[in-house]
Amino acid sequence: MELKQTRALRGPNLWSRYTAIELEVQCTPEECELDRLPGFEERLRALCPGIGELRGPAFQGPLTMAHVLEAVMLALQVKAGCPLSFSLTGATPVPDLYQVVVETGAAVLNATDDTVLEMARLCDGDVLLYAADGSHPALLAHREAGGRALYVSDGELVRAHGDKEIDRLHLQRDLSDAAAALPDEVLLASVGAAWALGLDPQFIRTGLDTYGTEQARAIVIA
Repeated sequence: MELKQTRALRGPNLWSRYTAIELEVQCTPEECELDRLPGFEERLRALCPGIGELRGPAFQGPLTMAHVLEAVMLALQVKAGCPLSFSLTGATPVPDLYQVVVETGAAVLNATDDTVLEMARLCDGDVLLYAADGSHPALLAHREAGGRALYVSDGELVRAHGDKEIDRLHLQRDLSDAAAALPDEVLLASVGAAWALGLDPQFIRTGLDTYGTEQARAIVIA
């Protein structure tokens, strides 16, 4: 397989609301019919245990190396903690030339866990760090580099981008009793995931204010 072109797409773009990587890859005739290679999928899964399904529900046609590349890229993004909602592999008018698009998303990582923090370098998209202590060295370094971060300060959950605070949520007044009872790390990770997915801040506030309440259950039932 030969990589012909790579483009980093900032969101929103033609494929997704979020950042994505668009590749053009040239496959050999043999790489366009991997189903004919005995034991290929078993060997692939031995090398990349976290890989998902190679054939989606709507998949038609032969399995190609381009589809395998898409699956491996998705597996690496998930391993890095990136929430993803889109990927695509399609043939182009040029024989054996395929276009692979994978949303890069964002990794939402605990800044206090060195093992988890190592996953940041595996993420091609944005990285959000969180920590209950806003003065944690990894969090401060990330903010100095212009990154997004979440932390707790003076009883409030703070969203920050670089050296600027975006907003604050009071951990008692702005949260339902059920949300306020969550451990700080769980609350920070949840808000970080919603932020990474581009949810409206007011929508996030409403979710925290109604979490575990009858109002929230009524919304779900409706």
